[in-house]
Amino acid sequence: MKKLMLAVFAMSVVFGFGVGNASAQMMSGDGNPMVGGAAMYKNKDIIDNAVNSKDHTTLVAAVKAADLVETLKGKGPFTARQITEIAEAFAYAHELGMATILWCYLRNNKFKTDEGDMHTAADLTGQANHLGVTIQADIIKQKLPERNGGYNSLNLAGNPTYGKTNKLVYEKLTTDNPIDLVRYQVANCYMGRCGLINSGGESKGESDLADAVRTAVINKRGGGTGLISGRKAFQRPFKEGVDLLNAIQEVYLSKKITVA
Repeated sequence: MKKLMLAVFAMSVVFGFGVGNASAQMMSGDGNPMVGGAAMYKNKDIIDNAVNSKDHTTLVAAVKAADLVETLKGKGPFTARQITEIAEAFAYAHELGMATILWCYLRNNKFKTDEGDMHTAADLTGQANHLGVTIQADIIKQKLPERNGGYNSLNLAGNPTYGKTNKLVYEKLTTDNPIDLVRYQVANCYMGRCGLINSGGESKGESDLADAVRTAVINKRGGGTGLISGRKAFQRPFKEGVDLLNAIQEVYLSKKITVA
């Protein structure tokens, strides 16, 4: 029962349909959770575990750049416990035939730079998506990207080792078109193997219906799988909220709106 409660809490949202038994892939021979192809040892902190995983070199570089090594190697509360428990919760949820949805929002005051708020940068949100699917979230919820170049901005802000990137990422792999930016997020969800749903954002009043439809079209054309809309729908009269949700549904049901 304790594990079941943890699974529901960590995932925030679960659906009761079969997704296959992934628990065998999530545990090493000695019972430790597998993340990024490497065992996450319960007797090691998050730093030592991340160093052993080839999929977390960017995470390690970011932690060092932010001078968080000593903090995360401390006794708490920032230890390997959190990511280990979430990985275990997801594995247990899969064992029960449940799907897992993970909110992968960014939270860092340093992401607000002179070039803009990088909390919605495609490259940084894409990395968050990758971490989410690595611990086997089935669906990722992410903010709609509004810009790119988050790594470049943070590196120029005095953190040259924040993360490795290449100019070809921005010159060849993406453009500033919002559909391309969503496509970059989808690519970081194992090329769309794990679904990406974008959030509808806060309610802004009269423009909510148009904003919701625009976000849904961008998400669908970029290869995403859906849109979550809460405040835009529920913070208004019942009929208006229903009409907004129906408009979003029509985007995903339409055969004329396809992947770009």
